[in-house]
Amino acid sequence: MLIEAKTGDLFINLQPFGQDNWYHFDSSTKTLSRKDPDVWSDNYDKFVNKNTFFEDSSGNVKLQLGDTKIIEKKSNGELHLGENSWITKEENGRQKVYAKNAAGNPIPIDYTNGTKLLINGRDVEQSINNIGALSAALTGLPTVPNYTTLACGLGTGTHGGDFAFSGGCASKVNEKLSINYAASMTMPGQEYAGDFKDTFSARAGFIWKLGKSIKPTQISMEAKIFSLKESNKAIISQNEDLKQKNQSIISQNKSLIARLERLEKVALGESKSKNLATIKLP
Repeated sequence: MLIEAKTGDLFINLQPFGQDNWYHFDSSTKTLSRKDPDVWSDNYDKFVNKNTFFEDSSGNVKLQLGDTKIIEKKSNGELHLGENSWITKEENGRQKVYAKNAAGNPIPIDYTNGTKLLINGRDVEQSINNIGALSAALTGLPTVPNYTTLACGLGTGTHGGDFAFSGGCASKVNEKLSINYAASMTMPGQEYAGDFKDTFSARAGFIWKLGKSIKPTQISMEAKIFSLKESNKAIISQNEDLKQKNQSIISQNKSLIARLERLEKVALGESKSKNLATIKLP
């Protein structure tokens, strides 16, 4: 059986691979008539080579225009579209989809020119980028609090042009147990993003210290600098107090030295006055 592509007319041969028993079904008049063998003989080769829908000896059904294969349904169930085929086949309860080149080697299927690959309404490429952005945002949040019993933070992340924001906290329950919890969300307004759960990610965990607790042997540089500053302030304050006390002691010493000098003069008989305050010193 042959199909004329332009008119849709059918040509049926009751004697396979021969030219004497061809019948023509005219699609416009809905009539079936025998084809004149002489007229058909002149155009048979041209017609078969240009517009052909047939089943070959291997059981493969083909639709072919000229030398170009348009559709082929192979006997193993594969459906081929095009000369270098896009192929689909149902097998073991799954519909397989793949492509091959003219040499029969597998080749990638590339969705281009703005076409998006959707699964259940979700853009696959965007979903991959969202996962990267959500994960990156979560990494910027604390997992263990330092120098405090509770630490909270905000984070952001990006991947493939998509952005996500996150927030979370880490809490120190006791010396051995710490817990942390956080969530991240992509920017609203994405096309083909699916429902809410596809743009949201969360995590929670805990840290349990095993074994004997070991005190740190080194103080962090930041804490050490702070401690030194406080010590310097205390030393400066003490120095001011000592300076004032020294001034008082120096003044007292000068007064005592003056009194001793006056007593010395009385003892040596250099002054007849018994009033030490009136004795002149050199």
